[in-house]
Amino acid sequence: MEMKPYELVDAFWKNWGQSLSMMSSAGKQMEQMTMEALKQQQETLHKVVEGMQTMEQEFKRYMAQASTQYVDYMKQLTGGQFVPQLEEWQSKWNELLQQMQQFSTSPTKTSLSLLSQTSEQLEEALKQVVQQQQQQREELQGQMTSFLHELKAMQLDLAKRFEENSKAVFAPMK
Repeated sequence: MEMKPYELVDAFWKNWGQSLSMMSSAGKQMEQMTMEALKQQQETLHKVVEGMQTMEQEFKRYMAQASTQYVDYMKQLTGGQFVPQLEEWQSKWNELLQQMQQFSTSPTKTSLSLLSQTSEQLEEALKQVVQQQQQQREELQGQMTSFLHELKAMQLDLAKRFEENSKAVFAPMK
């Protein structure tokens, strides 16, 4: 089966239009995948922060329990005669433990907080970029579709005229 010139033109521009749509769709998919990756990163950061807070609470609870048990044991062992010294020593020990805990967890907390804030700012900036790209893509796709339709119509008209003129020129020769 032989295709007519205007059918070839129509098929060519139809494929062009489909290619543009596929490129636009690929861009949308990349944007969506990027946003999903950022959300997963933020969820992970929030889980790490929650885990860190839970760990801190557990440590504090454990140390308070151990301290209470130690003081009670020493009271029983000494018959309560060194209670003021034990309580003073225990207070200093608790203060030291609290400072050590703060010293060891503060850098991690600060880093996680900064990372979380940066991630949120990046997500917001990326949302704005994606929104701008979507608007630009829609505008460009509309302009390209319109241009392709005009070009296709012109080429189809040219192909039909060429075919008609060819028939008119070659018909008397048959």
